[in-house]
Amino acid sequence: KHRPNLVILDLIMPETDGFEILKKLKKETWAKNVPVIVLSNLGQEEDRAKAKSLGALDYFVKSNTPISDIIARVKQVI
Repeated sequence: KHRPNLVILDLIMPETDGFEILKKLKKETWAKNVPVIVLSNLGQEEDRAKAKSLGALDYFVKSNTPISDIIARVKQVI
């Protein structure tokens, strides 16, 4: 019923990976324009590039990013 203002997505999940979720989200009419921020411990440039090419607005490596930076970005987006 309600469209989220933002999705924060991890890439490593038990049943599937975040790349698949991101692909599915961006195919959904209701979710096409919902911003997605990826928050993961995968820090390789190819992972960043893939997430961005699938529609992620931003990408943060959890272990390298202070929570204050993530909060600031979330506030900026919403």
